[in-house]
Amino acid sequence: TERPRHEVEFIPPSAASVVMFSDPDAPACSRTRKQNCHLTHCCQDPGMQCYEKHRYWAACQIDCVPGVDLRDDPDHRTPWSCA
Repeated sequence: TERPRHEVEFIPPSAASVVMFSDPDAPACSRTRKQNCHLTHCCQDPGMQCYEKHRYWAACQIDCVPGVDLRDDPDHRTPWSCA
């Protein structure tokens, strides 16, 4: 017997990003340094970029220097990877 064929529709990357963020349940882009942008990788404010601290946290900042950031709360002063 012949196997059923599954057709896959190609969506260009620019269209895919529009589709992904048009979902009302999708998380919004982060606005401040206190919001985690790890899943969305996007920032609301122009000039901000999502920088990684570790595999569970990333934040929107203008720039990032790898290492400990003294602006972090004392309980969370671990190095930033800035990836």
